[in-house]
Amino acid sequence: MMVRVLIQFSLALGAIVLSSTDVYASERGWTTGWTIVDSYTLPEDASGLAWDGADLYCGIYGVNGRNIYRINPDTDAYSLAFIAQQEDAFGLIYDGDDFWVSRYYEDPGHLYKLTNTGTIFNDVNGN
Repeated sequence: MMVRVLIQFSLALGAIVLSSTDVYASERGWTTGWTIVDSYTLPEDASGLAWDGADLYCGIYGVNGRNIYRINPDTDAYSLAFIAQQEDAFGLIYDGDDFWVSRYYEDPGHLYKLTNTGTIFNDVNGN
């Protein structure tokens, strides 16, 4: 249940960040019913988005793929939260205690449970 709620919440946050969705839908005569209420500056190559109740977090793919950034929604400022052990952070959620980061390559993909300092606590192999 917690993961389902976090995924739904993460999808809702995507509506806040990705303003092109309404433009794309509008150009095609579609109605999304969404309203953009805020947007934030993210680091280049940001990937994944999590919320801990106070701050947003995003991972990075590519160069500096181990970096997890904290985004202050009040100031629109971001800073390095920690450097994790995974190679890239393609998906990111927070379960109330720890972060979960996904990696889809090399096959099979992996899901890592990270401590708040970036240490891999658990590695769930995609097999």
